[in-house]
Amino acid sequence: MGLSAQSREQVDELVDRAAVAGGESLGPGIASGPLYMRGFRDLDGHQWSFLHLSS
Repeated sequence: MGLSAQSREQVDELVDRAAVAGGESLGPGIASGPLYMRGFRDLDGHQWSFLHLSS
């Protein structure tokens, strides 16, 4: 599942908060042109991604 964020900083903040709450970060953020993405796995094993597309 991918969800949008308002900024790259918000992407990192949301994934870091998920990890503190018991989730598993899936590594550092990935930047590809205007797209920045970072993901985590929740306690049930579902994978989530937060994305920011700069204009």
